[in-house]
Amino acid sequence: MGRGGRRVYDDCTLATSGYFPADGDKIPPEQLKATHVPHPGAPEAFARSTLLIGSRGSGKTFLLRHRRHTTHQGAIYINLLRALQELSRDIGLGGRTLTYSDLLAAKIRSKTAALIGVLTMELCSRQSSDGLSTTLASLDSLVPAHLRRSGAATETSARDFRRDINALRLADWEEQSSTSDFLDVLVELGRAYPGRLVLLLDRAEDVPLPSIHVLTQLLDQSFPVLTVLAARPGVAQLLPLGHDPTLVPGDHFDVLHIGADPYDEPWQSFARAATENFLGENDRVVPNDLDLGWTTRFSRDSLRDSIALTQLAMATSRPSDIDERHRALVAMQMQRITRARAALFPDHPNFEQFVRDVRNSVPGELALGQQVSVVVHFEESEDQLRLLETHDRRRDILLGAIRAEALYFPPGYRWHPYELPTEFELAPILAWNGSNLQWIQ
Repeated sequence: MGRGGRRVYDDCTLATSGYFPADGDKIPPEQLKATHVPHPGAPEAFARSTLLIGSRGSGKTFLLRHRRHTTHQGAIYINLLRALQELSRDIGLGGRTLTYSDLLAAKIRSKTAALIGVLTMELCSRQSSDGLSTTLASLDSLVPAHLRRSGAATETSARDFRRDINALRLADWEEQSSTSDFLDVLVELGRAYPGRLVLLLDRAEDVPLPSIHVLTQLLDQSFPVLTVLAARPGVAQLLPLGHDPTLVPGDHFDVLHIGADPYDEPWQSFARAATENFLGENDRVVPNDLDLGWTTRFSRDSLRDSIALTQLAMATSRPSDIDERHRALVAMQMQRITRARAALFPDHPNFEQFVRDVRNSVPGELALGQQVSVVVHFEESEDQLRLLETHDRRRDILLGAIRAEALYFPPGYRWHPYELPTEFELAPILAWNGSNLQWIQ
């Protein structure tokens, strides 16, 4: 709380001592069923390997964890950011650079295979009360000779093995395995696992590009282990450098893009129900007469933002509270601008000016009482190139803005790895001119 009892809003989650944050990774397993509302278009069970696409906060992690405890009981859930964190740190820049030497890329792919292989063994052992009918030596093809182990595969032995693999710096890593070796190891683990082995891999946007090249091979329909790989849309690391005829989205694996129609009634109803369920389970009952129209529109496809903004609406429900609500949303807007500026620097340091230019191009529409979706069409005109620097860098800048949640694919657009649209929606919080109070009540 600030002076005089005023709340201080310092980030996009509107985190205060009185607000309950939403994070799909931290929801207790016993709450998953109680708070679950079916995602529009998402299957109850995955019939084949799937690339799951959705914006930050759209419920990808919740969906994977819910399926792990319901229709895919016993599935192995892996947070790729955590699993490959040391590898990314070893590379530098969080592993997000898109340029690697051939040697470095080969080492990254090899160590990625080793880390995911041994972690899968560890988690399979944890799920198997009678242990796995395999040994640590089954990982020999994935690790350098001096790291190889023998002995039974248990949760403890696999965890110790993983720590040793993590500890070996990439500079000292000998390129070891091929993708086929990695797939063979997972197939062998699947045979030793009591039940069908299903891999649920989350946060692919946070791992290095060579790691993605390894992990996407798990989606191939010829690979017998059912795999779901989840990532945010527009992630450059997921866009192949060239068309691979042996791994075609929609043919060799499914693509599920959740939240692609964020303003349609099915998603709006889903977002309201999921928000009310989550808050109700945490002793924050949403009043029946509270109008949540503006919160779900502002949140777009983010349940995380919907939950935060609904709590803001509850805390500022009186007409006299409109100034406090306005301050909170201005703080949220500035946080989003700061995130975009950090993501795009130094390629496009003037993104804030770009947002102002977009607003100034449609002042009448932004003054209307009803919130509108602002879709920007990018052409080859001199003005567009001036706004987005040079043509050669425009694609990277657009994808960076999507990762920072400053731009979104337009409503109704389904992500595809070989396509990039010419139209993008400006984030609703950025489209808001800051003075039209009708948008926020």
